[in-house]
Amino acid sequence: MITPVDCPPLAPSSLALLCASFQGALVRDLWAVAPENKGRHGHPLLASHELIRLFLDAPVTGNARDILRAHADRIEYVAVPDDLSRAGMNTPEEYASYAEDSQPAQD
Repeated sequence: MITPVDCPPLAPSSLALLCASFQGALVRDLWAVAPENKGRHGHPLLASHELIRLFLDAPVTGNARDILRAHADRIEYVAVPDDLSRAGMNTPEEYASYAEDSQPAQD
């Protein structure tokens, strides 16, 4: 499981769906699954050994996005209800705001 530190976590039910989807993807010879909502891809990326090897063997000037694009036919995107637009939390205040917004309403 790979995720940048500035991305909010998925809901537990979405993580469970992603994990189950990953198992099915491996059986179909896919290399990874990632969440998707309204056409937007997010994190975490659940990656196979094959994909991890490509990341590790990439030149230092390379990046993960280029590798994922080059092997798009091996990546499955799984629809989740989570808002994936909140990436880029760079301060404790931004995370606190996210945590406050994601709390269930009190009756």
